[in-house]
Amino acid sequence: MQKVWNDCIKIYENNEFITDVDMEMFNAYNRYINVIHREPKLDVWYDLHKKVCFGPEQNFYKKPDDFSFFSQRENFEENPNWGKSHVLKLFQEPLGGNLIETKEYMIQDHEEFKKYENKTILMFGGGPSTNDVDWETKDIDYDYVWSCNNFFMKSNVDDLKVSLASLGPTVDLKDEKLIEYVKKHNTLCTFEGGISPFRKHKELREFKENFPNQVAYFHLRYFSKLGTLARLVCLATLLKAKKIYFVGMDGYPGKSGDKYRHAFENASLKTKTHGGRIFSYDVHRRQYVMLWNYLLNNLKKYDVEYQNLGEGHSTNLSSEISRNEFPLQI
Repeated sequence: MQKVWNDCIKIYENNEFITDVDMEMFNAYNRYINVIHREPKLDVWYDLHKKVCFGPEQNFYKKPDDFSFFSQRENFEENPNWGKSHVLKLFQEPLGGNLIETKEYMIQDHEEFKKYENKTILMFGGGPSTNDVDWETKDIDYDYVWSCNNFFMKSNVDDLKVSLASLGPTVDLKDEKLIEYVKKHNTLCTFEGGISPFRKHKELREFKENFPNQVAYFHLRYFSKLGTLARLVCLATLLKAKKIYFVGMDGYPGKSGDKYRHAFENASLKTKTHGGRIFSYDVHRRQYVMLWNYLLNNLKKYDVEYQNLGEGHSTNLSSEISRNEFPLQI
């Protein structure tokens, strides 16, 4: 059956069209070729609403306003702007240069990352479904909890005992609540190589001095505008987790939503740290197609089971995909 996700249809696969293509689709396909500067080698999708084609070859260099990957697999490590040299420039001096490299990710060789293999991970992010959906009372069997950014501001977060947190540049590393939480729960604090503005070496060094065995970094070929939790789902997949529950991985719901609504941060903080930015609904809709195409097809060898705890929430732009591909089982 033809894939239709988020009102987008896959039209091209394995170097050929896999559906009937009308003139409007074909013109959009040709415009996509003009973006990527070659005949597609990978999947091409068509947005039925916006009448545009998109795909994984539409990377940072080809379309920086609507991309899901920094580069292609074959040149990720050598990429001068987003490859190994970039990661070492950011992290080698303050955090160490012991780097594991693959075609999909670069990660610090830290012992803590190894414990997540074949484990079940519960993740909660800053999207509104984290607060609106009754997931914390469900009978969910998991081994570890991951979160991100200002997670420590969430009410009752102490009960969740976060094992790994990815801390973006908007997080105050000197916040007493963060420091207290990390000490109490022995949380591994990770930093990403793709998020700007990049932190200064001094603040990373000082943070590691406080937590010498609880700081590490990672950098994925996958990035997108979907936020930190989407990348954490990819990271856990690449670390060979067995099962991933996630909530708060949502999207901007078009004109009907509150642009500042956040599970951790109030409106004033969100405005201060993000400058009132809004990423468009259509970009999020397409990029969730790219995320799940990547996880369920490109990374299917990892055989990870996914569960979308925010399924059905008005802002949850994975709902249609998860209902069809991995329905909620709780």
